[in-house]
Amino acid sequence: MYWKLSILSVFMLVSIFSGACQSKGKNAAKASVQYPIEHIQCYVRFVESKKEIQSEVSFTMKDSTLGVAAYPKKFFFNEQAMAVKNLPKLGLIFRHVHEPTVYNPPYYFHYTELDSSIIKDSINMPKLNNLMVKGNQMSLSKGATLAWDNQLTLMTNDVLRILIIDSKGENYTINHAGATLAGELGISFEQLPNLAKGKATLIISQARSVLGEKISKKIEFYYKEIETEIVD
Repeated sequence: MYWKLSILSVFMLVSIFSGACQSKGKNAAKASVQYPIEHIQCYVRFVESKKEIQSEVSFTMKDSTLGVAAYPKKFFFNEQAMAVKNLPKLGLIFRHVHEPTVYNPPYYFHYTELDSSIIKDSINMPKLNNLMVKGNQMSLSKGATLAWDNQLTLMTNDVLRILIIDSKGENYTINHAGATLAGELGISFEQLPNLAKGKATLIISQARSVLGEKISKKIEFYYKEIETEIVD
């Protein structure tokens, strides 16, 4: 009888130990193997006059009180390691600046997770080649037309921002969001109020935003200034 109870006791101990190990294994499997990141914001800007590209990555963490150790150690832009900045209000961000260079999208971001998986993403936005004002004039009574050579059509998530500085130094901004005709964008005369006639300068930027569940991206292209004239 004693021998039978001893065998039973051994089996009970083995079962308890086995259950404890399985429970520990399940808990370990549930343990986080990723950085506690809620959202990643990736930004790219190209300034044509400087031939300069800038990129930046910032984070929204699941817990805002987490320290620097909770962030990825490295982030890459087109295979180049980005510089790390720890800013008081923004927290940890990654930045990369390079000039002179050419605009050559698409642009790629990636980093390595705690489980060694590589998280990759990219953003693309073709620029408008040889952007100009048709006839080199903007008419206060007829409007104007922006034109470009490569017959691209802006997409629904594109924005074209047109800053007009007139001969008196006053400025006016036109924001166009959404699709356009291939190769051109019409500007109605109603969009050109109270502008002084004479020489004018246009500062134009093109932007595209892509919102994702985990990663959101934005790219901007700042064109060289365009000289034109405002007429009746």
